[in-house]
Amino acid sequence: MSQTVTEASVWEVISQLSPTQQAGYLEAFEVLYGAGEGSDAALPQDAEAVAERAACATDIERFATQGFPDTCVLPFSALHRDFFADRRETMPLRGWREAWIAPRGYAKTSLVTYLDVLHACCTRRELFMVILSSRYRLAVDKVNEIRDTLTNNPWIRAVYGPQVGVRWNQGDIITSRGVRVLAASRYSQIRGLIWRSIRPTWVVLDDIDNSTLVATEVQRERQWVWFQSDVLKLGQSGPWGTNITAVGTKLHEDSLIGRCQRNPGFRVHFYQAVQRFAHPQAVPLWQQWRLLVTNLDDPDRTTTARAFFDAQAAVMCQEAEVLWPEKESYYDLMVERVFDGEGAFYLDKQNDPEASGTITFNMARAGYLTIEPSGLRRHDGVFVPWTRLSQIVAYYDPAMGERKGKTPDWACCVIVANDPQGYFYALDAYIAQYDRPDQQLRSIADLLWHWQIDTCGLEVNGFQGLLADDLRQALARKALTVQQDWGIGLVPVKNTKAKHVRIHAMEPLISNHWLWFADTLHHEFTRQFTAFRPIPDAGKDDGPDATEAAIRMLRGQIL
Repeated sequence: MSQTVTEASVWEVISQLSPTQQAGYLEAFEVLYGAGEGSDAALPQDAEAVAERAACATDIERFATQGFPDTCVLPFSALHRDFFADRRETMPLRGWREAWIAPRGYAKTSLVTYLDVLHACCTRRELFMVILSSRYRLAVDKVNEIRDTLTNNPWIRAVYGPQVGVRWNQGDIITSRGVRVLAASRYSQIRGLIWRSIRPTWVVLDDIDNSTLVATEVQRERQWVWFQSDVLKLGQSGPWGTNITAVGTKLHEDSLIGRCQRNPGFRVHFYQAVQRFAHPQAVPLWQQWRLLVTNLDDPDRTTTARAFFDAQAAVMCQEAEVLWPEKESYYDLMVERVFDGEGAFYLDKQNDPEASGTITFNMARAGYLTIEPSGLRRHDGVFVPWTRLSQIVAYYDPAMGERKGKTPDWACCVIVANDPQGYFYALDAYIAQYDRPDQQLRSIADLLWHWQIDTCGLEVNGFQGLLADDLRQALARKALTVQQDWGIGLVPVKNTKAKHVRIHAMEPLISNHWLWFADTLHHEFTRQFTAFRPIPDAGKDDGPDATEAAIRMLRGQIL
């Protein structure tokens, strides 16, 4: 007796196989039954599901709140409400290009790359979506999150039916109704991408920029050329034109999303965490508050500062407006501004990279100290006796010395101490540009002996790694000269993070007077801090580089 073989019966058999066994059948199933995908026959037909689908068809806010209450915990911000309203207008349209530029941590990825893509999958308003991120793994993780939600969310199953389709892989899925979502990155082969005779209908660029891709002019230009030649050419024109969405934080004025912001072909939605700062009359109070919250000598400084704010809140917050008060109040943002630094605040929260990179270290307002026989006299009046210091270390960043036809780097060996309260003190430094390595070693041996250093870090990236034995010999000769035993440990340090990123991280230490500078330091040493810009090859920065590494040693992040 013959039996009718249907798509459902075949899929039922395949779905019971193990993933390894399924691999040989899925592509054949797609070829046989792919043309039938997209049918509404499999949609739940109970009255409640039909009504819910109709209500959510163009209302992503309802889709989000009904289907994902665990994601939508806080009230929506102005950013989210604007997005919901915009989608209601643009959903029937094709071929639009848009950029959503919002602060880091403000659910822009959750809104666009997660909820909006899920809505497109469930309603089948898009057929072929590509999610692009700065790294392929990031894009895969985003697609996997969508895949897992489509698999497991009970509300989606009840309203839109089972979503698991013939391809349910890492970073590449095809839903039961024939909607494909594909992960890709700048390094993926996306030129000429096509599936079932159609090109991508929606391309989402989610945090496509990162600190590496915006670090140099060459990298930024390559990113933009790739975007113009590959991404914008992915789609198709006409009545089924491709939609393009770029969403992220602006890391540089000439980053990809920064250029989209200036491109008249893009509809731009721009947001800052602080929409309006407090009235100028509040500035003196905030300055007093900052002294309280950064006072490492007060173990209850956060409580002390909060009490001061609570007593003056009406004046300190006068006229202030923030984007998402339920997530971050004006006070929360001012705390972040202090502890993360001005640069990070303006970059991550205000989408203002120019303000973040104008002056990194304001050395005119830095904390200075005078070295006295019995200790350190900070210029804020605090005296730190030598016995109060926890540890004193050195860090040596060698240089090759003078080379024909090239301006040499500066060799630097810095002496840095810390105390139990968490303050750091840059006490002394050897810094020279034209000394040969043998001259450097003699001077550094004298410096280390003067301070009786027992631990010295040594950069071993590149040629510097060859100097470790030479430095040991120079230290041994110094001990022989003074005829005293001297045990000093050399700690090899191989830096992996970009130098300008490491140095930039010291900004809160300097602006909050958590790092103090001896007033006898060589003028070139402090000049390099003043001249530093958080971009590669912006100038000589060997003094700041050595200081940052010494602080990492004191924090136990190297030893």
